Amino acid sequence: MEQFGLPTVLMIVKEFGIPGLVLLLWYLSMKSQNKMLDAYREDTKAVIEVFEKKYDNNIILVKSVEKIASDQKDLITTNTEALTRLSQTLRFNRLCPNVKIEMGDG
Repeated sequence: MEQFGLPTVLMIVKEFGIPGLVLLLWYLSMKSQNKMLDAYREDTKAVIEVFEKKYDNNIILVKSVEKIASDQKDLITTNTEALTRLSQTLRFNRLCPNVKIEMGDG
C-alpha cells in the first residue's frame, strides 16, 4: 500500500478539501480490499485443488457403488417375480397331480 505522509494528506485537503480526503481514503480502502480478495481467491483455489486430488478416489467409489446398487435392483426385481410365481403355484396347489388332472393340465 502506498504510504502517504502528513504533508501529502494536508496538500490533498488544501487542494481538494474534505471530499478529496474522503476519496483518497476510499481509494486506499478499496485497494486494500482488492488485495484481500485476491489472497482469498488464491487460497480458495489451493484448497479446491487439494480437495480434488484427495477425493478423486471417492468419486470413483461412489460411481462403483451406484452401479452395484443398480445391479442389485435388477436382481431383487427378478427374485421378487420368481417368488411371486412360486407363491401363486403353491397357493393354487398346481404341483399336486390330482389338481392337475382336475384342471385339465395333466
